[in-house]
Formats: sequence, structure tokens, C-alpha cells
Amino acid sequence: MATGNRPDWERRLQELDAEINASVPSTSPASGGSLTARLRNWFENLSPVGKTIAFILAFAAIATVLQALMHLIAVLFAVAALGTALIVAYRLFLVPSDRVPPAS
Repeated sequence: MATGNRPDWERRLQELDAEINASVPSTSPASGGSLTARLRNWFENLSPVGKTIAFILAFAAIATVLQALMHLIAVLFAVAALGTALIVAYRLFLVPSDRVPPAS
């Protein structure tokens, strides 16, 4: 390949790259600021009724997540209690004790 054509190709590639970047809207989170800043901006642009509805929906979503978390914790405690009961029953009824003398 000729070395004289290389700068032309590199310049053309840079022009095409700049054209593509200018025509394609950026959807990355870094381009529009942080997520919280974008959400705050969106919330501030809502009407008062829209703000109320958004607050109620956010509260319902948070309450649902907390309820699911509490159910998960309750299940974990129930499994721990069941495991403890099974271990105690196993040791009481199935494992022979060294303290009981053999019958003669």
C-alpha cells in the first residue's frame, strides 16, 4: 500500500467518526449527568399533580421492596429455627448417648 494515501485515509476516518458522533444521540449515563440529577430535573419539570402521582408511586415501590425484604428475613429466621429443631431432635433421638449404660 502506498504511504502517501495513508494520511488521507486517516483524515477521512476521523471525519467519518466525527460525523457519526454528531449524528447519533448519546444515551450513556455520563453524557447527561448523573442519574439522580436527571431524575431530579425530570421531577422538577412535572406538574404538581404529576409530582404527587410520582411521589405516591415511588412510595408504593419502596414499600413493596421493604415488604419483600421483611418476608425474606422472616423466611431466613424460620429456616434457622427449623434447622435448630432438626439438629436437637437428631441429637436427642437418633444419636446414642455415652451417658446411658448398656443394658446387661
